[in-house]
Amino acid sequence: MAITSDEVLAYPFMEDGALDVDRRFQELQRHGPIRIQLPVGPPCWLATRYDDVRTVLSDKRFSRMEPPGTDTPRMTPSMKTDPTMPLGMDPPEHVRLRRITSPVFSPKSIRALTADFQAYVDELLDGVEQAGPGADLVALYTWDSGAQDYKAGDLINIG
Repeated sequence: MAITSDEVLAYPFMEDGALDVDRRFQELQRHGPIRIQLPVGPPCWLATRYDDVRTVLSDKRFSRMEPPGTDTPRMTPSMKTDPTMPLGMDPPEHVRLRRITSPVFSPKSIRALTADFQAYVDELLDGVEQAGPGADLVALYTWDSGAQDYKAGDLINIG
């Protein structure tokens, strides 16, 4: 794949949802950041090399915040980043929230939740088993957002 500096590539490369990493990523890693077009929003840059990604994530010239009145590149119209959530924030606000929440997600805290999560998964699987042959795994096993929010908050003692 020959890439010119002003070329904008359609992204994602694979539409079939395959689990293999597309061979084109190896070429992109040799080339450096490229311009891509996601399904929604204006073209943007894709960084694939480790050093480039580190720069984007640590350099204060890059921002997670969407400037007012602009559109952001994303996969679907509903995937806009919420500016009130940590992924939509820049330091120092992002760092402040991370310090507050980090203890809840420490390895020790997560290990302490294992039994509760296992009990919840077992409960969901019991429902699949009770439904019998031909049960709809997706309908019976996946979480609707209300149950997910309640259960996640309950398990980490918030809410």
